[in-house]
Amino acid sequence: MRLRLTLMLMLFLTPQYLFANKENIYGDTIEVSGTIVAKDDVIVRSGYFGIISEIYVRKGDTVYKGQPIAKISPVTDYEKLELAQSNYEQSQTLHLREVSNYNKVRELYSKSLISEQEYLAAEDKKKISYLETQKYKRQIDMALTGDSTFNKKDNNVVYASIEGTIVDINVIPGDHILSSLNYNEGTAIVRIANLNEMIFLGEVEEGVVSKLSKGNRAVLKIIAYPESSFAGKIEDISLIAVQSSGKVYFPLRIKIDNFDSHLKRIGLSAQSRIFFRNRPNFLSKN
Repeated sequence: MRLRLTLMLMLFLTPQYLFANKENIYGDTIEVSGTIVAKDDVIVRSGYFGIISEIYVRKGDTVYKGQPIAKISPVTDYEKLELAQSNYEQSQTLHLREVSNYNKVRELYSKSLISEQEYLAAEDKKKISYLETQKYKRQIDMALTGDSTFNKKDNNVVYASIEGTIVDINVIPGDHILSSLNYNEGTAIVRIANLNEMIFLGEVEEGVVSKLSKGNRAVLKIIAYPESSFAGKIEDISLIAVQSSGKVYFPLRIKIDNFDSHLKRIGLSAQSRIFFRNRPNFLSKN
């Protein structure tokens, strides 16, 4: 008799039962549609313009942070030289102004006539203005010679900014690339994602967002793998709303507990059932 009761309870607590019964002994839930994405996902760009001479990785390769990704052969560009020289002259003028202001503020601070916050703000502006002059100086070097006297050994190599998997390569040797400096987005070279930590990304309507909180349990179904279910919990609910089709939504992220290799694909469609209150985690092995 005890064995039969145990088996019945196990049946009722399966993810399939939970999804098939909106009103169950665990209270109200909400269903949210979304996608599976990598928590860490970046596009690597170059800080310099030129031509791709070598690519050191292939799609699917695992890379570590700081690993060389590609090599760039700089090219001389007189239009960029003219722009860099103009920007350098303006940045020098601004820097001299910030230095002068900093000296005045420092004297006032030494006499306790202004707050420490005002003094530190002036100091930060002086440092930032100096960095701007150095940035444009490097651009002048690049435009003149195809090389920079600043950190010369690293200028022409692009490095991985995170640990992860190369999920896309956007260039081939011989391609011209744009710099990400001068407020230009720059050419995407590779995309790196950490496929070992995937999350569910979705949106909830403003009418129910007040019922949810960080840590609420969820059960996920992946459209591509209907036979599998995954447990998770809300990791973050955005404080900033987005609008779509005249409605207001709040983005949320759900951390997946029982992660497996099925989820190592970015963009998988998924459906999440979120419990309004914390529930026992039936799917997590922990």
